[in-house]
Amino acid sequence: MKTKVSKTISKLVMAAIGVVLIAYPATALQTLIRFIGVAIALVGLFGIISYIAAPYKGVIATILFIGAIIALLASIIPIAKPGIIVAIFPLIIGIVIAINGIANAFEAIALKPVLGVWFLPFVMALLAAAAGCVIAFYPFKTMDFLVRLVGAILVYSAVVGLFVAVTYKPSKLPKSGKAGKNGEIVDISDIN
Repeated sequence: MKTKVSKTISKLVMAAIGVVLIAYPATALQTLIRFIGVAIALVGLFGIISYIAAPYKGVIATILFIGAIIALLASIIPIAKPGIIVAIFPLIIGIVIAINGIANAFEAIALKPVLGVWFLPFVMALLAAAAGCVIAFYPFKTMDFLVRLVGAILVYSAVVGLFVAVTYKPSKLPKSGKAGKNGEIVDISDIN
């Protein structure tokens, strides 16, 4: 029974997160980037404190100390200005996708004598290049769409999970599973 309640609560939390992502994609993404910045800052602080507290400071410890300082300094941007990361990330991803699509288009053309069906990979490569350009030139709109898509997937997954958690009834076990008395499933997590 506890498993059913905990699964129901986790699915409700997942659905709530999905709704927040759908309703406020930019705010949710910036909050996530801030959390990542705080995590990087904590790693940097821990590294600095560990170096200061260590009795022996060799070459490796010094390199790790420098890395910790760099991590701490790098965490300032995501914490203070997460919008910069939100703006830069889709631009870089879009450029990489566009270049990869163009390279794949040229590869499809070069393989024309070898491949029987070269036109489909060529068209798919051009579509990927076009998608990369859209992501690069409209970063905020595409990021909002992608965050909303993730939110919708979370809501869908939560609804399906809630349906399964609420309607689950112990039944006869398959031959390979573990069974309690009278062949009923003791706990759904016991099934391999």
